[in-house]
Amino acid sequence: MSDDTKNSNQPSHIINHVTQGKDGKSYSTRVAAAFPQKDGEGYTIEPDLLQTKGYLSMRPFKGKSKDTGRER
Repeated sequence: MSDDTKNSNQPSHIINHVTQGKDGKSYSTRVAAAFPQKDGEGYTIEPDLLQTKGYLSMRPFKGKSKDTGRER
């Protein structure tokens, strides 16, 4: 990740939902944008289509899940 990406208000990734039409073509709809977090360990995901307050945070998996305490 470059310094330009870390300091930019632009997302580093775009998240799309892709479906295949009856014509065999793929159609994508932008559903979110991802911005790198300051510590470089994850991304803040800002949904475009989901009706939600706030944002999602994507972090690297490091062993056990905090919600269940078991390996996934």
